[in-house]
Amino acid sequence: PVAPQKQRFLKINTTSVTLDLLAWYGEGCAVLSIDIQYKAQHEKAWREYTGDVSPDLKRVTIHGLLPGSSYQLLTTAGSPAGSTEAEYSFYTPAKVVDNHMKTFVVDEDRVSFSVELEILLPVVLSAVVVLAVLVLVCLIMRKRQSSESSYGGSSTNGSRKFSQQPQQETVQLSDLEKLSTKRQSEGMEAAYYPCPYAMTRLSGEEDPES
Repeated sequence: PVAPQKQRFLKINTTSVTLDLLAWYGEGCAVLSIDIQYKAQHEKAWREYTGDVSPDLKRVTIHGLLPGSSYQLLTTAGSPAGSTEAEYSFYTPAKVVDNHMKTFVVDEDRVSFSVELEILLPVVLSAVVVLAVLVLVCLIMRKRQSSESSYGGSSTNGSRKFSQQPQQETVQLSDLEKLSTKRQSEGMEAAYYPCPYAMTRLSGEEDPES
């Protein structure tokens, strides 16, 4: 049999390859059997195609290929005149993503992100403002308490000093009163007991008259 050309024999897809068995012709001899083996470019061992490959089939499809990968295909066709081997190399195209669909997905992600941002941003800002107000109120209350405690301490000290001052003045007044009372008592004693000199002089004055 004569091996067909690659363009006629293979129909390559992203995950499969289809073999046109009618592309083999035997120059007057019918093709009785076809053996199919395949492997990836980097593999060493061949994989045997285990599907039905009868002469009555027109096409055979190998599934399970990877997109964007290189493969090798080995076919052996047998006829009464003999057998022929043919090896082919092919490349499965990569999956093509529709640009419109990709743009729509990206736009949808952006829209969802912008919506979430519009919802979360006011909530976060409100929480920050409330937290700042609470901190400010706490600082003001703490400052006010400290000022009131310092004022209360100074007023207490002032009242203590003021209360101690009248006590000191009272003590001083009581000492003065005791001192004045003592002087008055001493004056009264001096007036009550006459001086001896005066008594002597009075007695001397009475002697000339007598």
